[in-house]
Amino acid sequence: MKKNIFLFLLCWAFAGMVDAQDCLSILNQAKVAYAGSNLKQALKKLQDTEDCDLNNELLQERQTLQSNIFKAIDDQRVEAENNAKKVQESEKETQIALHAVRVAYDSLHTVLEDLEKSSTECAVRLLLAEVERSRQELNFEVAVDKVKTAKTLGALPDSVDMAYQRLSRALLSHAREDIQHKEYKQASAKIKSAGELNVQPDSVAAANQILQHILIKNGRLDIINSDYDAAVEKINAMNNLSVPPDTVASIRFEIAFC
Repeated sequence: MKKNIFLFLLCWAFAGMVDAQDCLSILNQAKVAYAGSNLKQALKKLQDTEDCDLNNELLQERQTLQSNIFKAIDDQRVEAENNAKKVQESEKETQIALHAVRVAYDSLHTVLEDLEKSSTECAVRLLLAEVERSRQELNFEVAVDKVKTAKTLGALPDSVDMAYQRLSRALLSHAREDIQHKEYKQASAKIKSAGELNVQPDSVAAANQILQHILIKNGRLDIINSDYDAAVEKINAMNNLSVPPDTVASIRFEIAFC
């Protein structure tokens, strides 16, 4: 009986020594994992030694290792939070910078539009000045061309419309003077130009009708008076007017017949 008890105690002591060796090995593995910054593995190994019967020195060593692991985990958490905060601040700064860029771009776009508008308005003013000068010099062909160009630019529409109306009135006024002076070809050209401006269609149509009547009447009188050259000149003046083709053809036939 005593012999059996002795064997049991001996086996128990030997088993305890194996457990102590295993715990020391696991504790060392936890240290290695901690040294390699593998905190998850280190903590797991450390937890595996919770049931170990460690002596005071190893117990203190385990507690120190546990404190270091917890501190490292907490440091990583703080670092992660700081990094996240930096990322948020960086994103905010990026958004602010992008907003500033957009504002600057919009401002630049506005400035460029203003410059372009100013440049276009300047060009229109110069054209309108040339229109006025040409009108005063009775150079109506140039005036009409310039005022049409000014309209295509699209700036200062009110000023351009006024120039159109002023030029149209001048053309019709001088066309009437040409009719009085029997300068029918010049009158015809002015009436045609006024029609192209298309701001006084009724006045243009009236002037056109008056000149047609005069040309047809006087053209036939020229034929009666055997002044065929004058008749041909009047027919040529009809080219700019909306004279019915049959009427022009009949006058030509009369000249050819005579």
